[in-house]
Amino acid sequence: MRKLVTALVILAALWCGWWWIASAAMDRAAHAQFDVMRKQGWDIAAAETARSGFPFAFERHLTGISLTDPDDITYDIPDLRIAAKAYWPGHAMVFFPSEPMTVSQAGRPFMFAQMTDAVASLRLRPGPALQLQNANISSAAWLINTPSGNLISAQDMSLDLTQSADIKEEYRFEITASDLSPGDLIRAAMRTPAEAPLTFDAYDATGTIRFDAPLSRYLLTDTRPQPRALQITQAQITWGPLGLSSTADLRVDPAGTPDGEMTVKADNWRQMLDYGQRAGAISAQQVQQATLMLSIFANMSGTPDDISVTLRAQEGQLNVNGIGVGLAPKIRW
Repeated sequence: MRKLVTALVILAALWCGWWWIASAAMDRAAHAQFDVMRKQGWDIAAAETARSGFPFAFERHLTGISLTDPDDITYDIPDLRIAAKAYWPGHAMVFFPSEPMTVSQAGRPFMFAQMTDAVASLRLRPGPALQLQNANISSAAWLINTPSGNLISAQDMSLDLTQSADIKEEYRFEITASDLSPGDLIRAAMRTPAEAPLTFDAYDATGTIRFDAPLSRYLLTDTRPQPRALQITQAQITWGPLGLSSTADLRVDPAGTPDGEMTVKADNWRQMLDYGQRAGAISAQQVQQATLMLSIFANMSGTPDDISVTLRAQEGQLNVNGIGVGLAPKIRW
């Protein structure tokens, strides 16, 4: 019995030692990343109010967080709670506040974001590079406001990025939101008819993207991974009679030049142009030019109100339904 008690005491001491060592390592990593951002021109301020979680987790509670980027845009976050598993700090979760988060420029707020039960989950693979295995952001009801009124809202949201088990450079993405609703500002700008639905009927996107290297801790440096292939299984948004959907299968060379196809389907495209003109996004002359061109594609599709086109990128050139339109756009980030 005495040997068992001794062994348990030793194990407990070793675990306590690991907890404190790992906790200190997390702090050093966070401060190192802040130092990198400061060298890039960021101004960072935050206060730590509490530490907890012993012995199975590391938890930090930060308040008064303010991040100002080199363009003088400031992101103010009332508080964040960060938790990581003690056995592997690379499995971390960030809990966002229910109070509004503010975006300002030159000291003047221009956007407010508010979320309910919002959580970001991050899983990293053990190793020097800390490859991203999975990242997920989910939230219940959320909204984005401006000083002039509501911009957009939804009943929930989920953004997911998961590393392929077979190809470490490839990630599957999925984006969904329920009851996504354009706010009063958007509806007023577009002079949306009163009978238009309050919410989008569908809003989602799924697919895979392959980079030239796995996403890792080097993501925030100047040598971040670049896309090499993109597959969109399905991307769609439906708002009453209006609908826009797309699929894609593209390869991208080291210079960012794509090769492959993308299909785009637009339902009630004339009404889309009308909304765009009402919102001031396009002029009457541009609407006239676009109507002439899109009418040709609509007739090719066999339906005057809907368009289905195939965009083909090859050898640096882009064509639409076999008609050359110029250089293919570069895909880089």
